[in-house]
Amino acid sequence: MKSFERCVSIATLVLVSLSSASFAQASGNPGDRCRAASEVLAHENIVPADRWAFAAIVACPDAGSVLAGVWSHLPTDAGILRDLTHRSGDIADRRILDAAMSAMHSTTVDAHRRAALNTVLKQYGPSLVMTTGNWENPESTGLGRNSDYYQVPGEQPITPGDRQRVISVFREMGRTETDIKWRRVAAMIAAELALIH
Repeated sequence: MKSFERCVSIATLVLVSLSSASFAQASGNPGDRCRAASEVLAHENIVPADRWAFAAIVACPDAGSVLAGVWSHLPTDAGILRDLTHRSGDIADRRILDAAMSAMHSTTVDAHRRAALNTVLKQYGPSLVMTTGNWENPESTGLGRNSDYYQVPGEQPITPGDRQRVISVFREMGRTETDIKWRRVAAMIAAELALIH
């Protein structure tokens, strides 16, 4: 058992060292930082020491593509999932929207679905937020609005057609979603977004 623990400790040190090396390498010029952040976020198992890459990628020209890629292998770490959701809302890009909508439909993990739903809303309009009340009593609440937000257009900006597609997806979920809470929330979102559109 001691040798197993030693192997785990050594493996952890190697991962932390590699993450630290990536961060040190990335703190040079912007091109190096973008390249290092893209490489880190391409891994299926992003470790907490690599969370810096989410903040760094937002300033990169390929941010939309890189963040969309992370949605295909959702992190299990809550902090990394928060970073993905937060930074995905900083870039208005159709690829992020498509990836988050796909994740919202394909995963059965509630935390992943909620993160994807929040990202879809941010892609629709950066000030839109889900509140606890939306989940507890969707028929009596409306979407929240955040007055302090940051979002820049990505390489593939969100179009009015994309926004209409989001409304259609939530309308359909409001009719066909098997989870009753999600069905009620989706119907509320579809109604709210139709008023904004």
